Amino acid sequence: MAVVHTTIPFWPERDLAWNIGCTSVLNYILPLRVNMPFGRKFVVAVGFFATEGNGFRKVLKSRQEVQRAHPGADTFDMNDEGSQEQMELEPSARIQTIESISDEDPPAAFSTPIAAGSRPKCADRSNGRRVVSMADMHGDFDGLVKHMHSLGLLSRVPTKSQSTWRNIWAGGDTIFVQTGDILDRGPDGKVMYKFLWALQDQAPKDSVVLLTGNHELMVLQGDIRYVTDVDFCAYTRDNCGGKPPSRASYCDTCCTYRDSKCSSGGRGCMKGNCEFLASWDRRGEMGGEMRKRFVQGKMKLAYEINGVVFTHAGLASSIWGKIGTRGSRAIEKLNNLTATLFNSSSGKSLRSSRSVIAAGTGQNGPMWSRMCYDDWYTAGARRRSSGGKAYMDSDEVKRVQGSRCATIAKSLRDIGASRMVIGHCPQGPSSRSAGVRTSCSGQFVEADTYMSIAYAGSRRNADRNLAALEFFSQDAKKNVWVVYSGQNRCVKLPSAR
Repeated sequence: MAVVHTTIPFWPERDLAWNIGCTSVLNYILPLRVNMPFGRKFVVAVGFFATEGNGFRKVLKSRQEVQRAHPGADTFDMNDEGSQEQMELEPSARIQTIESISDEDPPAAFSTPIAAGSRPKCADRSNGRRVVSMADMHGDFDGLVKHMHSLGLLSRVPTKSQSTWRNIWAGGDTIFVQTGDILDRGPDGKVMYKFLWALQDQAPKDSVVLLTGNHELMVLQGDIRYVTDVDFCAYTRDNCGGKPPSRASYCDTCCTYRDSKCSSGGRGCMKGNCEFLASWDRRGEMGGEMRKRFVQGKMKLAYEINGVVFTHAGLASSIWGKIGTRGSRAIEKLNNLTATLFNSSSGKSLRSSRSVIAAGTGQNGPMWSRMCYDDWYTAGARRRSSGGKAYMDSDEVKRVQGSRCATIAKSLRDIGASRMVIGHCPQGPSSRSAGVRTSCSGQFVEADTYMSIAYAGSRRNADRNLAALEFFSQDAKKNVWVVYSGQNRCVKLPSAR
């Protein structure tokens, strides 16, 4: 069984590397808690043996080593622009559900398979439309479409060929929300957006809601630190002559694109680097299409339904004063401001923008905030233990409430909502995610579970990490479930209080 090979540091996050080739032999022993029938639990030692084989290999330090080197670190420590970041099945089958008594309770596993179809997979039927959300998929087309098919949103699992995308929507009137970070890390960002846009045009109006994350923002700004050379090749006419690199690398000396001109600064560009930047600029194929969809209202920064607010990194309470609106129209104004900013800005101007929409971590930008961190507000967190920038600028600290949960509660009250759902902050470890996390009395839901193979290191790991939220748009009880489609199991989230 191939496992993650732990040989070099992953801190900062850019040290992540992929290889096509043979893995080294590695023995790794870890305790595994097994949930047995009738509530019995056993702890067993499980040995994993890494054998030779082809496939993506993620090279990084073990979580324990990172914690020793960086006290307080739990997952990737990603910051803003100034630093380094982070089945065909039976159609009648449906997962059984279990209520989670608390945030810490282990979910139960079930053998009933998930199937394609428009029925709920976990949620009890209720009033309104079915709502399904999915977090960061970072350049993993195969993972995206397999997950969507398992959730009953696609009639079949398509390939990257557009001819396989026709009449593929199977979700009926389901509302599908993707919370951003389709781009970067993995090599499939371009085809993934083309597929999602095609699906958006094919499905009933307002059924496919696409939000943007910090990686979309970075690419629109011309910041390509986390785009690989394999991804660059997808933007050339012939995929780098039909021979894209077998080993994915980031560009240490990335080229820049300004005023429709690409510049290497005399250091040379990776193949496809300039084509990528041109495509995502204001009038480029991809950047122009994304901006157009913002203007059309098909792409958004945030989305609210039945009291659940979706956004990429979080909406701190300070944001409503910054945009001058609270209440039921605040999300609409936020989206309008985003559409206007993106549509009027080139990469260069967007990167220098002082708008709260494009703000980084220090000002709790909605695509960059680190309010997911438990120590986000504390004095120690204002100067991070790993060095670099503080989580918040000193003026921003004064605008938010005296704790993380108080800030989240205040922000939700200001717009009349009950829960906030984000991606952005992955729940580790990457090879076997602990799953969706809730905090702040159920009001804050972190749904990024390392679903991309670029993080998980293998298809098997990535599939196991697949997770989505599911609920009904007019459910008076406001119940929300997690669908772990790669494990055929469900967890009911604690009620938001």
